[in-house]
Amino acid sequence: MTALPRNFISDTAVATPSSGPSGSLKSFPAGTGLWERRVSTRRTAAPAAALWNFALSLIGIFLGFGIFPLGICAASAAPTPPPPRILYNNDTYNILSSSTCAPGATVPDRLRASIDEALPFGRAVSPKPPPSTGTGTGAPLAHVLSPGNAWVPWWKSTHYPADKHYRWFTETTGLAPDPIGQYLLDGGDLVAEFVSHCRRRGIPPLVSIRLNDYHGAESMDWLRSAMRGRRPAGNLPFALVETASQSLPRLLRAGWQLHPEPAWHRAASPAERLRLSAQREKRSSLRHARIWNWAIPEVPAYKLGFIREICAGYDIDGLELDFMRWPDFFPKNTAGADREAVMLDFIRQTRAALDATTPPDRHRRWLVVRIPARASGFAPLGINLRAWLRAGVDLVNLSCHYTTDQQAADIKKICRAHPGVPVYLELTQTTSSSLPGAPHGQRLATPGELLTTAHLAYSRGARGVSLFNFAYYRLFGKTAADAAGPPFDILETLADPARLARCPQEWFLSHATNPPSEPSEFTRHRKHASGKPLTHALDLAPPAVGWRADATLRVQFTRPLAGAAVTATFNGRAVSPSRARSATVSQPPLPAAAADNNNATLACTIPASTLKPGPNKLTLTLAPGAAPAELHYISLTAQ
Repeated sequence: MTALPRNFISDTAVATPSSGPSGSLKSFPAGTGLWERRVSTRRTAAPAAALWNFALSLIGIFLGFGIFPLGICAASAAPTPPPPRILYNNDTYNILSSSTCAPGATVPDRLRASIDEALPFGRAVSPKPPPSTGTGTGAPLAHVLSPGNAWVPWWKSTHYPADKHYRWFTETTGLAPDPIGQYLLDGGDLVAEFVSHCRRRGIPPLVSIRLNDYHGAESMDWLRSAMRGRRPAGNLPFALVETASQSLPRLLRAGWQLHPEPAWHRAASPAERLRLSAQREKRSSLRHARIWNWAIPEVPAYKLGFIREICAGYDIDGLELDFMRWPDFFPKNTAGADREAVMLDFIRQTRAALDATTPPDRHRRWLVVRIPARASGFAPLGINLRAWLRAGVDLVNLSCHYTTDQQAADIKKICRAHPGVPVYLELTQTTSSSLPGAPHGQRLATPGELLTTAHLAYSRGARGVSLFNFAYYRLFGKTAADAAGPPFDILETLADPARLARCPQEWFLSHATNPPSEPSEFTRHRKHASGKPLTHALDLAPPAVGWRADATLRVQFTRPLAGAAVTATFNGRAVSPSRARSATVSQPPLPAAAADNNNATLACTIPASTLKPGPNKLTLTLAPGAAPAELHYISLTAQ
């Protein structure tokens, strides 16, 4: 059996877990403090830590009940600059998989390149020294770094030191760490490098903390086997960077797991578990089960330990709490009021940590929340947005989770409910992740689709947009143009509502999930039966000068229609197939196996006079006797 290292925080020896009769790890004894720094709400590690926790909690109470103004808490002399128009997320993983750097480039070089390529106005932006206040002033773009999965800190941490973690990983598994792990093992600090480079470029740096990330959880059986001294033979069947970033507290705190292991896992032998967990279809069930249960007080307290050292240790302009990786925090039987109480307390303590560590000459540092774009997802996560705003949230990032969702986001409703609050709508590299024959099933978003979605967001009250997974155009692209990189040339336009209003428009409806939200109207009505009309709504915002030309509507099904007739009306007006029947949107909806994609695409001309601001209704009817058909995509191009 591989002996575990001594406690990373103190010199107290840590008990080595042993194997039970079934071969699973015994429950790790409560209170032994394996790199958790005793951040439980019931225990503290030392008097100094107790005073720190008490002070921040007291500030959080004052903030939550409004006993004194937020500005006094921050003791800030500098005025807060206007929020940026664009929040650009950098997940850090992309510097290994989707970087333009040469193979031998160092991790810092790769990180700096990932910042430079997303400069708000391309390469025309000149590097400049940081302002005297240490912050950007009204910058069009803020760079938001997600330093890994936030289980293993990719920064200098006393809460759970990365160098000691990767040393343990190497000694336990016999594997060399991934390049980021090696950089941290050698004493590197990704957050410090990120902040320093953003300051040199004059870009506000923010850090995003993933609160319950599930990536890599499928490798935990493999790691636990290695911990018992039984290193599995053969090549590592999982991504090394994700496997190496599973922390020891996560491996040993089985009692904090949110859901039971899936039935197939419980029924399998240890050897079968290792084999099955590497299969794509089994991976998702393991990931969902093994995130942590936030109804256990020690769990949010553990995350707060990371947040406090980020706030205290780095010259950031703000912190984002990412509730979308993964958006599941409570057992199903947890009452809604209990969910809200846990999350509101977490928001208050995060705000207190930001304010307590803000220098007197600095402006108020932004607290951002990344939450579902559909309001139906709020209750499962314990989100009471009005209470969160009173507790100190500054910016609201409405996330599509993974697939850009132009039509189903509740941005208009949320902006109206919270006037004056800066709200952002998230855009990603894909508009559909269920495209047959495409890499990972992805239809990449066109520049026009992103620009039109941003135009709609501004028209419905948004402050700006956020970009997520933008670097992965390279990883999932199918053409040389895709591999060349994301459309960074649209960043300037995304930050300019007036310019967006002059752009050609590409509207679309697709099957975009937004967990834990309810399915969209399009998803619920994708399957068409013969003779039964179904209506789909498209919310349109006109260009600055109105629509001056006829639009083209394309309705794409998942299979050829075999000559079956489809009738369509748009805002009650019958429309007929046009000569553009064989045309498709920027990417084909079906793989090449379909002899003629036009057989799966209905194309119609929509007179400009038929289009109207706000909801537009498209009604489709399959001819009697036709086989059922399923929609894949609806697009409307207009000028």
